[in-house]
Amino acid sequence: MKPSSWTAQLSLWREIISEIHEGTERASILEIFLELGSSASTHEASSSINNLTDSSVGQILEVVHDDQSQPRSRRVGLMDLPIEVFDKILDQIHRLPNHGLYEKRTLGEVKITGPGDMTPYYTYLYRDSPILNHVQNFSLTSREIYQYCQPRLWRKLIFPTSSPAPIDLWTKGILCKQGTHVQSLALTLSENCCKPLGEFIEHDSFYDNLDIDPTRERKQISPKNVKDLINMCPNLSTLEMSYDYEEPNDDKGRTEDFLLDLVPLISNLKHLQEFIFVDTNRGTILYEFPSKVIGILPLLESLIICVPTHTVSGSQKLLDSSFGFNLSKLRYLSRLSLGYVDVIDESWCLYEWPKTITNIEFLCCRGLLPSLAHQVIHHIAPYLTDLSLDFPYKDDGDDWEFEPNWNPQSHLSFPYLTNLRLCTRNAHFLVSFQNCKSLRRVEFSCRTLEHCRVPRGILLEGNWPQLEKLHVNADGVEIIGVNLREVEDELLSLEQCCKEINLKVIITRFTRKFVWGNNIA
Repeated sequence: MKPSSWTAQLSLWREIISEIHEGTERASILEIFLELGSSASTHEASSSINNLTDSSVGQILEVVHDDQSQPRSRRVGLMDLPIEVFDKILDQIHRLPNHGLYEKRTLGEVKITGPGDMTPYYTYLYRDSPILNHVQNFSLTSREIYQYCQPRLWRKLIFPTSSPAPIDLWTKGILCKQGTHVQSLALTLSENCCKPLGEFIEHDSFYDNLDIDPTRERKQISPKNVKDLINMCPNLSTLEMSYDYEEPNDDKGRTEDFLLDLVPLISNLKHLQEFIFVDTNRGTILYEFPSKVIGILPLLESLIICVPTHTVSGSQKLLDSSFGFNLSKLRYLSRLSLGYVDVIDESWCLYEWPKTITNIEFLCCRGLLPSLAHQVIHHIAPYLTDLSLDFPYKDDGDDWEFEPNWNPQSHLSFPYLTNLRLCTRNAHFLVSFQNCKSLRRVEFSCRTLEHCRVPRGILLEGNWPQLEKLHVNADGVEIIGVNLREVEDELLSLEQCCKEINLKVIITRFTRKFVWGNNIA
């Protein structure tokens, strides 16, 4: 038999033997092949096997070796794509709109009544197949794809979840298996976090993440479940916590007590790179938690704290316990966003900072004047690329950052600044940035007629040669004593100026027609 025939039969018998005789050894397969392949007929098989020459065996072994070394042709599928390409496909699937998904899941909510006087609640239950989003559906197309998608399905969790479900389903079920995959966790704390352990404002922690009344917000997360959720996600890179309640007078300070109890738990998150903490109601003042929590997170790259904070009055704090000092020790920090804090002062310029910060946002930080902002920012972020300054403002005009000695001709030096967002009482503070030649995008909030005039003057002087986009927010213009027609004329002039220099401009205008009896038209 010719080698080509051996190759064909070898391929055929490999398939047969592998399917029928999985336990057959390689030597046995070779013997069967030699016997059949060397015989002219089945009748001669038993005798011809004993007459094989060494050269025949060598030829056959050579064919076997050559066949094994040949690349196997197989059907190419999605899993053959580079990981980077597959990730991009998943990202695009994730961005697809899930039309009707929320409505379908809402229809799947049922009312559960408990024994005795237990308060009824609503939860999501599916009677047939579960209602899945696009990524979840895609992950079920094959076992291989599911194994690859599995970590991505649990990468980011937000509590309360979009559909009501018992919190035990997560803490005693799902996260026991999937908790290590979670990289981002967002928690909204319930009012129970300002009560002593075991006490509750309205409902106990059993009702966390459930709906008591479908017309109201889902129940937020109580202390015990906050701790359990954090503890079951050990590989977090992002942790976000927020709350929107105001502490009752009898419970002042209890929220911070609870937060301080979380510090040892958060310190176990060895991969945490981003920490976000927001009091949306701004009804609770914190004294120690912000400083302590950043002191135990050395790998932080992004820090967002938007909550009223005050230094401990009447006490001499140790230098190394101060908020600014602990910030200066974060060697990888690139983004710093602070809102409503009052801890920014000249002492920040006494510390040695790592010069890694490129993105800064200061929002309504009490006591922060333009001169202090410039001094601090220039010291802590010499390579700044993104800056957002929104100075404190009250409707009555009191306690806004007005600094009579500030010279608008003071030229701020931020040579790498590309993005600027500015909201300030002093309209000419924007002029101080005219030497920032790298600016590409500027957003400026107008409060007065003079605010509306300033951007056009800067553009006419050609101070920002790389500017690509200007966004002027004139929706908050103070209309008392202001001729709104003059405001509109200035905005039209600005639009025309931008058109002439081929600059993209977005102007958010004052939209109400009648204000305090004045007609815009």
